Amino acid sequence: MLRAPHLAAVCGINLVFSGAYIAGKAGVDHFPPFFFSALRFAIIAAALLPFLRWRREMNAHAKSIAAFCLLMGAGVYGTMYLALALADGVAVILICTQFSVPASALLGVWLLGEKPGKAAWFGIWLAFAGVMATGFDYALLGYWKASLCIIASAVFYAAANVISRDLRGVVGVFNLNAMMAVVAAPVMFALSFLLESGQWDSVQTVTTPAAAAVLYSAFAVTLIGHTGMFALLRLYPVSAVMPYYVLTPIFGVAGGVVIFSEELSLRFLICASVALTGVYIANRSSRATVNSRYTSPEV
Repeated sequence: MLRAPHLAAVCGINLVFSGAYIAGKAGVDHFPPFFFSALRFAIIAAALLPFLRWRREMNAHAKSIAAFCLLMGAGVYGTMYLALALADGVAVILICTQFSVPASALLGVWLLGEKPGKAAWFGIWLAFAGVMATGFDYALLGYWKASLCIIASAVFYAAANVISRDLRGVVGVFNLNAMMAVVAAPVMFALSFLLESGQWDSVQTVTTPAAAAVLYSAFAVTLIGHTGMFALLRLYPVSAVMPYYVLTPIFGVAGGVVIFSEELSLRFLICASVALTGVYIANRSSRATVNSRYTSPEV
């Protein structure tokens, strides 16, 4: 079971993640989606450049590092921002991201040899089902292109998280994020200039909300959210951490209630209770143990 400080951390991380979709929607409503992603990674690369380094022991893990950078960078965010551009809101996007929960558990078993117990599997699927049940409140199939894009993003995210756990002790979390940004920025700029238009116009006419969306996505989501999540995944198995990812859509919808005065439905309360019950069961039943020799990720 997650220790109290780590439990508080994972809740805070998911709160940051929930804001990422609102900020992302504001961003792609102004910038072309691939260009928005490229700007985000360019800022991250500049901010984390002092942490960027390559050591001899990384040579044996070069393929895994490259795969992580492409999956988490171009894969996750290219498809996520494209999905946000295709949808009218964020609800359907928040729902479909939950495919990363069972995907992470399955990839953890397949690639890392993790063995969640039957109760842990039940909790994972219960949490997933609780969140997906909220989809009946939204026109999920009405945004099938956006749904497919964000499902792809969720699978990329699950795979990247599994790979990041395999890289523990090899690459520090800040160094890993710096590498990801350095790889992803030129890839996304290239995709933008090949497939999109209006990039310069969007820069010339940038608004305060659009600029704030880029900065939030770069600094809050990556430097706080993903860095914190990668650190937790180096302490705990994937099956113990990823069930908490269902808190992101719950926080996202709750944020809509607080910020936009949206109505909190009975369905949401029931589904949130089911999801949180699943998280509790998965966490209590996980066979995860913390590596007592682990101190902190090298940066």
